Amino acid sequence: MVSHIFLSIHSSVIPENPLTMGKALRLGYQYKVSFRLEEEHLLPLPYATNCTDYDALWRQNGKTGPRSQQMCVYMCLRNYNKRCSGCEGEQMMHQDPHELCRNPAKRCLEYFYYRRMDKCKRKCNVDCVKQKYHYTVEEIPLEPFTLSYYSQFERNRIDVEISLIDRDVTVITHIPRYGMWELFSYIGGLIGCWLGISVWAFVDIIEANCRRLLRLIQKLK
Repeated sequence: MVSHIFLSIHSSVIPENPLTMGKALRLGYQYKVSFRLEEEHLLPLPYATNCTDYDALWRQNGKTGPRSQQMCVYMCLRNYNKRCSGCEGEQMMHQDPHELCRNPAKRCLEYFYYRRMDKCKRKCNVDCVKQKYHYTVEEIPLEPFTLSYYSQFERNRIDVEISLIDRDVTVITHIPRYGMWELFSYIGGLIGCWLGISVWAFVDIIEANCRRLLRLIQKLK
């Protein structure tokens, strides 16, 4: 059996399973990891993003509560398992490892608690600020002379070098379709168009009535 270590770089508030989303590191190799950070800022209300600024909410609540959508979902699952089974189920984030369910087959199927958990998860909106870590991993075999220098125990090692490509954070922002002045201009244009059509229709009605009056006068003569 070949031993592996799984490496994954992600935000501290967004859990990630390194077994499925990480890189497998092998014995006898050197790995050079380079990464950079990217942020995407969504537009808040009244735009239809329906996002939540979890970091601002966390600070308002005295640094308590979830700090991301994924953390919010896991807190709903944790509360569901603790109320229903008295312990924390299998998940990637745990508040207290001593409260893990010892029996993996132990499941709670009470509909009342499940419905409350489902309602809780629906309140976990997307993050207004999304952090993404982009990284590359270069795999290099350790030099033969280096391996022969160390003992057999020391040769069964993995060297990892992690470096930040750019200290500047790439920020992606969405420009509102209508700003305050553009919105007033747009509404003013609609009102002006409506007034123009209304005036035109009013003049047309007066003209039609004048023609009917002239025909009536001519008939009376």
